[in-house]
Amino acid sequence: MLKFYGGFEIDDLSGGPMTDEDVSIAHVWQITSLQRAAFQHFPELQNFSLSNVALVDIREALLGLFSGLSQEMHYTVAAHLRLVPALEDDDMQAVDALYPKELLVEVMVWRNER
Repeated sequence: MLKFYGGFEIDDLSGGPMTDEDVSIAHVWQITSLQRAAFQHFPELQNFSLSNVALVDIREALLGLFSGLSQEMHYTVAAHLRLVPALEDDDMQAVDALYPKELLVEVMVWRNER
């Protein structure tokens, strides 16, 4: 049920439904923003940042990309994307308990998949 309503795109300014073209433009902008952030801040994701959007916005590609990262890197990327709150360096021990790796991967994939 969440997947159905989560996929219903609403314009942030007008509150009305978005057209298919608007949804596509917003999605490409979101993926390219993620690629720019990956290129600038995360050298481990260089292959992703230089790839074509059509190759990396599908669920399987995103799962492969995010599954290979460490727990700390998952959290750092998710925090950079503002999906989770930023923590101080000394709080990183609590990340495993608060945000399991599987949860972080699923949130990042769900947020960025086509």
